[in-house]
Amino acid sequence: MKLAVHGRRRGYRFAVVVLLAVVVLLIVLFRHKGTSQPVLPKPAGAKPFYRILKSWDLPAKGLGRLGVVALVRPDMEQDSLQAVLDWVLYSMLEKYRHLKRRNLRVIWAYVLEDSTAPKSKWRAMAIWVDPKLPQSLRPAGIGGDAVKKGPIEYDFTNPVMSVEQLGN
Repeated sequence: MKLAVHGRRRGYRFAVVVLLAVVVLLIVLFRHKGTSQPVLPKPAGAKPFYRILKSWDLPAKGLGRLGVVALVRPDMEQDSLQAVLDWVLYSMLEKYRHLKRRNLRVIWAYVLEDSTAPKSKWRAMAIWVDPKLPQSLRPAGIGGDAVKKGPIEYDFTNPVMSVEQLGN
């Protein structure tokens, strides 16, 4: 009788070990390949002054997409605006990666000079797209005279603002 109970215990332990090995193997084989989180290098230079006014999720097809508006002082040079955009994109990507545990794939960033102005009156804008995002899921580019540098596309000429300036 003891022999039968001892043999059953050994069989149970063996079955548990085999089952755990199968589960680990399945996890390794079928884990989502897109789980690696995108990385944007920390911008060079000192962090410029800006304030995040608003951020919002833009859900589409299960992708992590985000819009963000930042406020800067009026009449900043283009290089300074680009630095602000770089820092906004970097900080939002890091925030979502570490604090919210979400994997962003696309970020639209707008810079305003007046906190009461609508988003359409942006002074500069940028779109960051995860380089690993399949072409079929990428948003349309900014177009016009936008400049693409790596995974970021920048635009510093707002056609809405240009039309208003022509009218004055």
